[in-house]
Amino acid sequence: MMNAGLSSSQFSQVQEPGALVVAPTRELAVQIYNDARKFAYGTMLRPVVLYGGTSTSYQIRQVEQGAHIVIGTPGRLIDIFGKGKVC
Repeated sequence: MMNAGLSSSQFSQVQEPGALVVAPTRELAVQIYNDARKFAYGTMLRPVVLYGGTSTSYQIRQVEQGAHIVIGTPGRLIDIFGKGKVC
């Protein structure tokens, strides 16, 4: 099992998630995120969802609070990666 503390830390400016899931639509990204939350419940893993149509600054704050599993749509992932918040 992966050590959740090594790849992503809470309140770090740049996150290094252990998993990246690319979904073609916002709806699918949210569905995958909801399932990831169920699987991560009771663990130290923290999934984060990124998609367009909502506040970028809010999603950046979510990433900075710790992101072990990042789920997102291509456009928003490119945006967040471009800002250097996820590597």
